[in-house]
Amino acid sequence: MAEGTAPAEGQRMPDASDIEALRAFLMNGVASIHQNPEAKMTPSTYMDLYTAVSKLIVGKKFEDGELLGKDIYNDVSKFLAEHLESVKFKIICEDESLRLGTYFAEWDRYVSSATKVDRILNLLNRHYILRHTSEGRKGFYPIRLLHFVKWRTEVWEELDDWIIICVQRAVEKKEENVGRVYDMIRDFQERRVDSHSISWKESISKSFHLPFVFEVEKLEREVDEIAAGLGNNSSHCVNNLAAARQ
Repeated sequence: MAEGTAPAEGQRMPDASDIEALRAFLMNGVASIHQNPEAKMTPSTYMDLYTAVSKLIVGKKFEDGELLGKDIYNDVSKFLAEHLESVKFKIICEDESLRLGTYFAEWDRYVSSATKVDRILNLLNRHYILRHTSEGRKGFYPIRLLHFVKWRTEVWEELDDWIIICVQRAVEKKEENVGRVYDMIRDFQERRVDSHSISWKESISKSFHLPFVFEVEKLEREVDEIAAGLGNNSSHCVNNLAAARQ
């Protein structure tokens, strides 16, 4: 859904039978949140968006709910890629002395939006994403973590060298954001026993990674363990079946 999408406030809830209109209505709401995360959403708008998700994926035949869950997940993923392209451009266009502050500001806005969107799409998390992760299927993330995955690929991996230079500048010149930088590095050091054995530049990079990879990597490890466990159980069943046939 493009950045220019109209906000959801005041829009009429589409009929339950109009799947495409419901998807558009939902993504308008997601776009509206990201465009203005500071704005308070009215209870009626929140309920309309939550209800739109319910109409799309809950109470339908399994196959239909699965397909629509996949469609919504892909809609959100596509929107985030488009949205973050404009965020990245905004950071790039800033003067070097302001770039780090803009990065932090955009990240804070993005996290606020991610939390709100995750609540609206809670039913998608429960009825679609959780089912896939509990089956050990990789590449599925709760909506909040999907936001983090997209930030890593669409923003951080494109701008990391620039941001690290800005961090080094902020530290050298004791600029406005240096306190936040040190807090991030301290947080990283408290979590990593080997943090003192890496270079200053790598420490900065990993500290900036931490907010958007820590939970993601934790989930990925859990999914790997589930997949491994299911694989072992499958092998055990096959072996038992073979033994029974002898």
